Order: sequence, then C-alpha cells, then structure tokens
Amino acid sequence: MRLLAAGEMPSRGRLPRPALSVSVFLLLLSALQAADIPPPPQKAAPGMERGSWAVESWGNAGTAEQAAGGGGMLLKLTCTAGAKDKAVFRHATCFGIAREGKVRLSVYSPDDAPPRAGLILASGAAAQWQESRPVDLKAGWNKFEFLVAAKEWKSEASGWKFAVPVAACDDIRALGIAIYNGNRAAVLYVLDLNYDLDERGEKIAALVKQLRNEDRAQREQAEKELVACGKPATEALLQLGNDERPEVLLRAASVLRDIGTPAEPQPKPKARTDAEKPRDNANLEAARKRADSLLLALDNARRSLSSLRKEAHAEVAQGRALLEKDKDMETEKRKTYVELLEKLEAALKDVPAPPAQ
Repeated sequence: MRLLAAGEMPSRGRLPRPALSVSVFLLLLSALQAADIPPPPQKAAPGMERGSWAVESWGNAGTAEQAAGGGGMLLKLTCTAGAKDKAVFRHATCFGIAREGKVRLSVYSPDDAPPRAGLILASGAAAQWQESRPVDLKAGWNKFEFLVAAKEWKSEASGWKFAVPVAACDDIRALGIAIYNGNRAAVLYVLDLNYDLDERGEKIAALVKQLRNEDRAQREQAEKELVACGKPATEALLQLGNDERPEVLLRAASVLRDIGTPAEPQPKPKARTDAEKPRDNANLEAARKRADSLLLALDNARRSLSSLRKEAHAEVAQGRALLEKDKDMETEKRKTYVELLEKLEAALKDVPAPPAQ
C-alpha cells in the first residue's frame, strides 16, 4: 500500500483505512492498565465484586465492569466528573452479616491522589440506607474493614450524622460502594469484597458446599433446603456463578428461580415524583440487564451440559464396542477402563436430559 505524501489527498473512492478510534484506543488502554495491576499484598478471596453492579442515576455518572488483573478478576468502577459529590455503585442482593461482624474489601487506585471511598448498606424491608464514614485511599492497594456494630454509620434515622450502627444487619438487601469524586474523574478496582456470616449464613454456606457433594441425594437435599432458606441464600447462590460444574450451576439457578432473584430495594411506598422517574427507569433497566445476563448464562450452561451429555453417551457406546471387539486386552488395563466407563455411566444418571424441543 502506497503511503500518502504530506498534504496529498486520497483519490476518490479509495479512502485510507482509519486508525484505531478513540473509543477502541481507550478500551485497549483500560485493559492494559488493569492487566498491569499487581496482586494485593494480603491474601484475597473472590467475593461480591464478581456480581452484577449498576450506578445510581442520582449521583455522578459511571460504569461498572469486570477486568482481569491483580491475579484474578477485578471489579472496575469508573466515574466521571459531575455536579454531585459522589458516584454510587449498587449490588442488589440478599444476605446476613454477623451482629459484630465486618465487611471487608481491597481497593486499588492507579491515581497518586485518589478520591475517598465508602460503603453503603441497604437493609430491612424498607431498604434503609446506611452509609459508612468515607475512608482515605492511597495509590496502589488499600485494605478496609467496616464494623457493622460501630456507631459510625449515618442514616435517615440518625439525622444523617455518623452516630449509629447498621440496622437489620441480618437482612441486607443491597450493598453499595461510594466514590467521592466530585468534579473530577476517577477509577478504582475492587477485590475481596466479603463479609462475616451470621448464624443463618453459616447454615446456607454449608448447604451451598453440600450442593457440590459427589452424592446425588445430598445435592438434591441441599437444593430443597436452600429453597426453604429463601432470599437470604441469594448472595451465596450468586457466588456459584463461576462454578465449572454445569449441574451445580443449574441447581443454583433453579433455587434462585424458586426464591426469586433480588430486585432493586425500594423505600417505603410514597407518591412518585417526576424527579424520581429517571431513577425508576434506571433501576428497571439494571434489573432487565441482570435478568438478561442470567438467562444468557443459563442458556450457555444448558448448551454446554447437553453437548457434554451427548459426548459422554457416545464415549460409553464406543468404549463398550471396543471392549467387545478387543477380547485380548491386557487384564489390568481392561479392568481400569471398565471401571472408568462405569463411573462415566453413573455420572450420566445425575445429568438431567435436555427438555424436548
């Protein structure tokens, strides 16, 4: 391809191919920045940062997305400069925190002068909004713990003064992260967003572990008991979203369907004003995206499970034919192969057949 000389115009109908667009360039730059993030100095475990997040429309604008970095997958929170004092990112869920428990998270800032950040919990049937004291961030990794019993939270009940503990901590309906960016853009990365389980949460955690049990009866029993636990099991089930076993994914999805996926918590009923309609629309759109994401994940899991089921049946049939044909196979090898086929057949009995089309 001939390069154009300085000042030369391309001939009609032969425009040169443009360079990378600004949006693509920024996307690539963002991915490279995330990949450069080092692992946190403290041991970290994946948590709620892997869930579905949406920005509150009444605060500064922003986006929440998953990004590879820090030795795993991070939650990347980006907010633009605005007229509000902060941007708030919300994760709709249901779970309980121990009365003297803590919420923990690690936050990475690529900025030498990062904004402050804080934690938000919405609890109880009225989705009472409770906000922690903002914490200062430094460049690099930051590790924080928020004690729910500390009288350092503010809410409508406290006159928006940092003077009360978290109310109804056994019934958390949403968790949020606030970035006090004001009139400047900011980006933060979140990892290891976890909490201390209450007594009910310990039981749910045990049932979720049982859902992975090798024994089919144990898995079925765990599924039934998780349904009985109701919405408080939501977060623990959502954490199974990265499990590699299709059956575990399907059972978790079945429980979530039976108990109902979490909706955006709403305040006590009152007349909706025109000013609140944009927020209602944003909540509806966020809920639609979550439902669409769950549907896509289920469809992918079903397709994967159906494909594996067909391959396994074909492998068993081929293996039986091979054993029938080769009668002179070495005894020990034959025995090992027969046992393997039997295990494969037993596993197939635990895999539900795909629904008729």
